Amino acid sequence: MRKGITYTFKWAATALVVGLGLMASVAPAQGEEMSWRQSSIRTEVQGLSYVRRGVAMFGNGEPATLIFRGVGKPPEGGRQAFSGRMLMRFEDGATFTFDMDGVMQFGPAGTPPTMSASGKMIEGTGRFAGISGTI
Repeated sequence: MRKGITYTFKWAATALVVGLGLMASVAPAQGEEMSWRQSSIRTEVQGLSYVRRGVAMFGNGEPATLIFRGVGKPPEGGRQAFSGRMLMRFEDGATFTFDMDGVMQFGPAGTPPTMSASGKMIEGTGRFAGISGTI
């Protein structure tokens, strides 16, 4: 199973699509990997702080809404470090939240930036109560 993940961002009409994997020790099954694709747009910006809102579609076909609250550091040498917290909310009201830190790498004009990040599950509610793991 994966211990880390590299995110690839593709910008299209201000939407961000990212694939990522998650090791969780609770739900859907102990030790099982969950994966999803997501799309979000930046809805708030204040200095280097921002909020992205969007939707995620999990590998099992289940949808969730998401809110990412992030803070970027000033760009330096074509890179920008960031940190943030993501909340996933499901139709049944269950949620899980994770923190992550990463670096955005900007390429030549016209190419999408790439991002690498790692994180940790911090809490869950409903069927995700007690969730733990790394991203």
